[in-house]
Amino acid sequence: MDHAAPYAHHGEIYSKLGYDFYAMDVRGHGKSEGTRLYCPNVDRNAQDIKSWMELTLKKFYSEEAGF
Repeated sequence: MDHAAPYAHHGEIYSKLGYDFYAMDVRGHGKSEGTRLYCPNVDRNAQDIKSWMELTLKKFYSEEAGF
């Protein structure tokens, strides 16, 4: 797994083109909590990613958000 920082330049490019760009750090990577570079359970990381995607969609792209 990686962290979000290496993709910041992609975010800048896509934002200038009018796209939204989101990136997250999984546990133990980047600015996330957890022991550095340690993944005790791949399923937990997959659930974290799924939860993050659902939260992002709800926050920015739902009727609640006015989309």
